[in-house]
Amino acid sequence: MNKVRKDNFRTFLAVFSLVNLFFIPEWVNFFGEGPNNTVFMTPNPLENAYLALGSVVFGVSLLLFVLIRLFYKFKLTFLESSIFLGLLLCLFVPLNFLRECSALFNYYPELSYKSHWLAQNFIKPLKIPLVFVFAFGFYKLVRHRGEQISNWIKILGLIFSPVIVITHVNLVKLYRENRIYFNSRNIGSKNDHLSKRPPKVIWIIFDEMDYRLVFEQRPPKIKLPEIDRFRKEVVFFEKAYPPSDFTVASIPSLFLGERINVSSVEATDLVFLEPGTNKEMKWTQAPHLGKETKKLGYSTSVIGWYHQYCKSFHHELDYCRTFPAGRFDYGTNFGSSVKAILERSFVIDKRLERAFIFNLSEIHASALEQIKGGLSDVLFLHYSVPHKPYLYDQTKKAISPHVERTPENYFGNLILVDQILGDITKSLQAAKKWNETVLIISADHSWRKSEEYDGKRDFRVPFMIKMADGKAINYTKPIPNLITKEIILEIMKGNLNSSTELVSWLDRHNKVFPKGTVLTPIEEENHHSLGRETIHDFDPKG
Repeated sequence: MNKVRKDNFRTFLAVFSLVNLFFIPEWVNFFGEGPNNTVFMTPNPLENAYLALGSVVFGVSLLLFVLIRLFYKFKLTFLESSIFLGLLLCLFVPLNFLRECSALFNYYPELSYKSHWLAQNFIKPLKIPLVFVFAFGFYKLVRHRGEQISNWIKILGLIFSPVIVITHVNLVKLYRENRIYFNSRNIGSKNDHLSKRPPKVIWIIFDEMDYRLVFEQRPPKIKLPEIDRFRKEVVFFEKAYPPSDFTVASIPSLFLGERINVSSVEATDLVFLEPGTNKEMKWTQAPHLGKETKKLGYSTSVIGWYHQYCKSFHHELDYCRTFPAGRFDYGTNFGSSVKAILERSFVIDKRLERAFIFNLSEIHASALEQIKGGLSDVLFLHYSVPHKPYLYDQTKKAISPHVERTPENYFGNLILVDQILGDITKSLQAAKKWNETVLIISADHSWRKSEEYDGKRDFRVPFMIKMADGKAINYTKPIPNLITKEIILEIMKGNLNSSTELVSWLDRHNKVFPKGTVLTPIEEENHHSLGRETIHDFDPKG
């Protein structure tokens, strides 16, 4: 009896170990990166994802173990050995992932050329005969060496069993570290003393959206009907400039309403010198939008990619979802996270593109859910498009991970922007909130690679504000979109209620241009120089 139990334990441990190795891409995805610039690739999953990942690994292991023992009991040794050999072959998925992580083809491009030559000239033309050869070889191995192969694979699994401890201990550790973040959902109290409640505000930042190529020099074949329609109802800025050319500094500047230069990155925070002093300050300590709206008694929700919004600002936010720059995120509940993990378990190519597609879908679904379920007073959305990788196939008119990385495909991502704006517009109208909502559209920076497309670079970004009255006004004076935070606070205070009032307020408050924009060095704005190199935006490589 003891011998049977020991054999069962060794078999389960070996299977658990091999399954755990198979899910190494998911473990790496989940744990993300260390507290440095690559922290932007660290997922910010909701609480359910921790249980989902552990359950998937254990559940698949238990299922395979039960099958193996059943086949053993009924002397179906061929099927038992097939499971073990299949597990071994499945390890090519994590091996390929590790090959991608090590950038092997980047360091040894001749290997890449040879592998592509092999795929194009041998594997693809002969794929049907190769499948038969592979199946025949699999059958012969299991038929004649099945028991021996199973024993070898069990030994391999037992050798790597310590990896189980590493992954699961880290899972529990990460969960415990994030419990404060999970449990912090402070709902801001409403400000009842106002005689008239201000409208809701939705502030949308589309990453790397270019003013010139959206409005002035858009290719004739590119149709953006939702953006064109929206323009007819807004205060439209012809000369709006972002605070930085990189997301890492631009978004914090917009949140603070003051241009800053990031000096270092921590696990859940950014460090910069306080404007006007030599004092080092953290983003979470500064008077950002979430803090200011909470002081006024209003609620704020944030959904976006790249920055660690949720862990950084969970005390000031009523709802938050953050998505990493180069990793998959997870679903909003246990079932959807399990489904996501299983669906991408055999992803072996275009992993970066597939991650961006999944995360963009989740960002958009979360945004629409917030609109449908009842808006916070301020909803901030940071979408990853039209930033690369390019995801929209203009020929097939569908999202695809196989879009070529040519400059022309930037416009495919602009079509996605147009569709997103259309969905938000329709959702607001369906909820009868369109005329009660201020909608602000802008970007953190323009298209940095536009010179690869037509040899030109324009730093201007779209900046459109639809006030509740929907009156269209063109604003031709140069302006930094850095002023958005102040505009939102004035709306929440009940001081800005129409397009005309907004324009009058801008004329009174518009500072000497181009202060607060990417065009002027911070040193020339009487801000103290950091004396360090600015950390640049994450530029995902596939």
